[in-house]
Amino acid sequence: PRGEAMRRALLVLAAASAGPAMAPDPPAQTLDCSKVPCVTLKNAALPGTRMPATGLGTGGYGSGFSGTWSFIACLNWLRQGGRRIDTALGYLDQPNVSRALKAYMKESGLSREHFFITSKIPGGLGEVNSTAAIDTDLEQLGTGYVDLLLAHMPSGSGGKGTPAELRRATWR
Repeated sequence: PRGEAMRRALLVLAAASAGPAMAPDPPAQTLDCSKVPCVTLKNAALPGTRMPATGLGTGGYGSGFSGTWSFIACLNWLRQGGRRIDTALGYLDQPNVSRALKAYMKESGLSREHFFITSKIPGGLGEVNSTAAIDTDLEQLGTGYVDLLLAHMPSGSGGKGTPAELRRATWR
């Protein structure tokens, strides 16, 4: 599961020119773009991948108050029809985002494929630390995959090597 979840997270990152897919496709999207304006991502590894045009960014909520703020914000967003959540490992709120998403899925009867989850790992970690960060990211979210994974502020901030070497290694 560790390797499979990581491959699923990285699948959307692969450019169309990168060759064959790195893992089996995640479940087909079932976003209802008649109710939520969406854009189709170009050069996605999965042609036709759609992303809601608006989303809730969870940066700034953090894990304070036992996650009350991020949990309430996400749950209310989903109840209002929101389908895209943008979070990051560094925001310290992914377990609360996961809790809200699972609560809403139970409440609404919708499955994971109805939502678009973007997450970020710290940039410039190098290959080994990036892989570990992806594992932590997926574990905290508990979704099995994310729809879009980004390197957050890709500077050379961790690991051995120059900043440029670490940025390149982050994408391996």
